[in-house]
Amino acid sequence: MSARKLPPVTELGVASMALVVAGGISIAAKLPNDVNLTVPILFLAASSLVMAANVAALAGRPASIGTPSSTSRSGRSSRTP
Repeated sequence: MSARKLPPVTELGVASMALVVAGGISIAAKLPNDVNLTVPILFLAASSLVMAANVAALAGRPASIGTPSSTSRSGRSSRTP
């Protein structure tokens, strides 16, 4: 049995969120003074690129959602004793 290797979706999502948080921290660290937005914008651009890579990695993968044949519309199992 060979398992399919899936792209690192979670890791890329966490990296993207970490970049957004780092941008927010860089803004908060300079708040009493004027804030230069160059660094947060760079973090946002990097986060967008990571998220785009995440979407591109998932674009060719079929959805792994189960079929609704195991449950009926009422939410009960279709296999009643």
